[in-house]
Amino acid sequence: MTVDFERREVLRGGTPVNLEAKELQLIQQLIYHRGQVLSRERLLSRVWHDQPFIGPRTVDVHISGLRQKLEENPQAPRYILTVRGEEGTRLAVASVK
Repeated sequence: MTVDFERREVLRGGTPVNLEAKELQLIQQLIYHRGQVLSRERLLSRVWHDQPFIGPRTVDVHISGLRQKLEENPQAPRYILTVRGEEGTRLAVASVK
């Protein structure tokens, strides 16, 4: 996966992936904090800026959408991982360029 934030472009295997604005902001947060577990609340605060009427399940729906678009097998993700017990999401990558 290649992400170019200046161009707002994501490529998976060289093929462009159409991400919604919030999905792009989520992947940006996961990349900036790769390897760290980010709670739903933290992602809500950073991506939705504490907008009223937006709840934690909103994050789950958008993370699921990211998995559908970016993972080879969304039911067994390799990169966008849910961390049980810590109640959050983290991006598992070897390196980011």
